[in-house]
Amino acid sequence: MKRNIQIISVIVIVIIVGGSAFGIEHYLNNSNASNSSKSTADTLTPVYNVNVTEANGTVESFNLSNVGGYAYIPSPQNGTWDLNHTLSRIVTLIPSVTATLYALHSYNDVIGVDQYSVYPAPTKNVTVFNFEIGSIPLESITNLTPGVVVDTSGTFSTQQLNQLVNVLHIPYLVIDPGTISQIENQTTLLGYLTGTSNNANIINSWMNYNIQNLSNDLSNISSSSEYSVFYYLYPASDGIYTAGPGTFINQELKDAHLNNIVNVTGYPVVSAATVANANPDYVLLDQYTNETTLNQTIQGLPAEKQNHIVQIANDDFFSEPNFRIVYSMYWLAEQFYPHNVNLSDVYSFNKYTGLNLSQQPGVGVNS
Repeated sequence: MKRNIQIISVIVIVIIVGGSAFGIEHYLNNSNASNSSKSTADTLTPVYNVNVTEANGTVESFNLSNVGGYAYIPSPQNGTWDLNHTLSRIVTLIPSVTATLYALHSYNDVIGVDQYSVYPAPTKNVTVFNFEIGSIPLESITNLTPGVVVDTSGTFSTQQLNQLVNVLHIPYLVIDPGTISQIENQTTLLGYLTGTSNNANIINSWMNYNIQNLSNDLSNISSSSEYSVFYYLYPASDGIYTAGPGTFINQELKDAHLNNIVNVTGYPVVSAATVANANPDYVLLDQYTNETTLNQTIQGLPAEKQNHIVQIANDDFFSEPNFRIVYSMYWLAEQFYPHNVNLSDVYSFNKYTGLNLSQQPGVGVNS
C-alpha cells in the first residue's frame, strides 16, 4: 500500500495517498536522529492559508484544510504562506502528488520522489529516496536544496521537521485528501503552486465529466439492489484493516453503487466476527492480499463459499487519491454491474484534456 493512507500498528501500513510497489512498511519516526539535527526552535506552527503570485501577476489564494493538509514554513506570519512566485525544485514523498504533477505538466519541477512514486517512472534527473523503517533520509533530501517538501503526515519527527523548516528554511507541505472533492482541490492547489491552473481546471473537468457519466450509467441500480461489500485491506494482529466512511476509498465504493458494511470512520481494524455478522455479498481483496489470507482470517463466510471474491487489479488506481481513481471507480462498477458499465467507457484523458502524457493514465488498471 501507499503513503497517503497511514494505518499504524506494530508496523505502519501505507496505502498511497502513492507507486506500483505497495509498501507494507512505513517510515516510523527516527528516534536516533543525530545531535546535528537539533534545532533551537521549540515549536512548529501549522499554516492553513497560502497565497501564490503566478507569473501573470494573478494572486491565487487557497485554504490547505481543503486538501486535508497544512504547511510548516519558516517564520510564519498571520497564518498565511505568501509566495511571490510559483514553486520549483519540488521533493514529493506522496505518489499521488507525483502523478498529479506529471498530469499538470509540472514534472520538470520535481527533483526528488519516494520509491513508491512509479507513475511516471522517475527520470535520470529525479532522485529516488528509499525509505526504511527507522531511517529517514532527511540529510539526502535537504542536500537537493528543495523549494518545498510535499508529504503526508507522520514521516518525520518533530526534531527533524524543526531542522528542515526552522534551521534550513525549507517549507514543508502536508497533503492528505480524504474525499473526491479534496482530490480535485489537491489538483487545484498544485496547479496554483506550479503555475498550471488552466491544466488543473481541465483535469478536474475530466474527472467530473466521467463521474457524472458513471452516475448516469448506474442510475437504474436501486439502493435495494446494491451489493454489500467488505474491503479487506490487510490482516492485523487483532482483526482486519479496512476503509470506512470519511475516506476516498469509501466514496469510490459508494459511487460504484456498492454498500460498504463498515460504518467506522477512517481506516479501522475490525474483527472477523464483525465481518461475519455483517455477511457481505462480496469481499473486495486488496491487490496485495490473497484468498489464503482471507480464509485464514475469516472462515465460513457465504461470500467465500460462493466464490464472491473480487481482487483489485491495480492498487495504484484504487488507493492513490488523485485523478486516476476515475479508472478504479469504473473498474469496480464493471466487476459488479457489467451490463451497465465498462472500463472502456472512461472518456480518454488525452482527448478530453489535450494534455499528452507519454504514459496513459489507464494503462495497467485491469492487468
